[in-house]
Amino acid sequence: MANAVHRLIEMKTLQPELERLFDRYSRQFFLCALAVTGCRETAEDAIQDAFYRTLRIRPDVVNLKAYLFRCIRSAAIDLVRKENRHMAWSAHELFEYADTVADMDEQRHLLEKIARELTRLSSDEREVILQRLVGGLTYRGIAELLDRPLGTVTAWYRRGLKKLQDNVKDLT
Repeated sequence: MANAVHRLIEMKTLQPELERLFDRYSRQFFLCALAVTGCRETAEDAIQDAFYRTLRIRPDVVNLKAYLFRCIRSAAIDLVRKENRHMAWSAHELFEYADTVADMDEQRHLLEKIARELTRLSSDEREVILQRLVGGLTYRGIAELLDRPLGTVTAWYRRGLKKLQDNVKDLT
């Protein structure tokens, strides 16, 4: 009984911090999951799973935000494996959350091409590009999230962006 009460107290002290992080980073959390899943519903499920697990487990971590990003990414990977999904985004689904796209009607054709071409990149290239360009994460933040060296992350970004630029240019 004492453990259950202690657990409840821990959950109540962690909950406000999780709510604050969600309010501040919900867009980036969503893009983190979407970069892996390619599906809005699965991405939302991954976020929910990650927050639920974090509340249940009460991790003793220094950087809760970084921990949540890793949990969300892991939950997304787990859901994709479980569902054995093939990734196929629509431009609307992918770029709805991008700050850089002002008028969807004028750019719909180009965005559809980009969304199609993103699925042709390696998962590492795609994830880094989305986290950087759409999610606004730094290279260092992405490297920490993926648990990869900074040089590897920047190489994936440059290589993926070059492929994307070449392929979209060929299609226009």
